Amino acid sequence: MSFALTVLHRPAGRDREERLAMTGTWAPISGFRWADDTSVEGWSILQLGYGDDERDGQKIFDFAARPMTGAARTIKDVGTLVEVREDRGTPDPSRDFSGYWKTACGLGYGLEILRGDPRDPYTIGFCGPGGCDPIADRSRSHITGTSRYEILDADTIRMDGKVHHRCAPRYDGPGQDPLR
Repeated sequence: MSFALTVLHRPAGRDREERLAMTGTWAPISGFRWADDTSVEGWSILQLGYGDDERDGQKIFDFAARPMTGAARTIKDVGTLVEVREDRGTPDPSRDFSGYWKTACGLGYGLEILRGDPRDPYTIGFCGPGGCDPIADRSRSHITGTSRYEILDADTIRMDGKVHHRCAPRYDGPGQDPLR
């Protein structure tokens, strides 16, 4: 898997950010495995996901690595936290969460939640000015029955600690602006 990583940081005592850019290829090491009881004390463990930051008065929304939520003392604990994030939940065909969801409906970006068959997980992807994530790249969840999502009402969900509102119904074809 190829990667491109850009790290922005502000060294102590400096007033400007510095940028570090790396590119390369991730490849598995045959037969390598961390022991479950390997300590991760003092490690900074990151998780990938979307987030927003404010920089120079501008709100920036991007896919980023952020500190993992939850306490992990060993490699096994990290695996357990990842399993919770990957939990797809249980289907509830009586509910339909399809639509465009945002933390504030006036924003030009948010999440598109789509469902085909009611027994299948929803696809959940980011949409912004450049369009929406391809279906193949999206996370999948039933939304119900998982600790990652808290359903507050039919049009309000807390996801990863952030409240999202359904700002538009599901996409009905060309001509509908999903970011309205």
